[in-house]
Amino acid sequence: MRQGKLIGVGLIDMTPRVQSSIYFIHDPSWRPSAPGTFSILSEIQHGQASGRDHMYLGYYIRECESMSYKNRYTPHEFLRKYVPDVEVPVWQSPTESDYP
Repeated sequence: MRQGKLIGVGLIDMTPRVQSSIYFIHDPSWRPSAPGTFSILSEIQHGQASGRDHMYLGYYIRECESMSYKNRYTPHEFLRKYVPDVEVPVWQSPTESDYP
């Protein structure tokens, strides 16, 4: 809230070891002030302070402008292959070809 006006709302999921940023929406007139960046940094700080081992930012689609910010937060890994729930997923560090 700023001066009695709600400018953004974030939704996160918490497990004992992992925090997942699900969705964040904000008043578009605030976009120059980077409320999404503030939200992510606040979520990271909260995850660290509460002892979470990992922070999941959700899907990264490099061609999607509204998701392209995610590669600015490091270190990070990409899920290279979807597997059934009973298998261990394959995570890898990014390579040069992963970025535009």
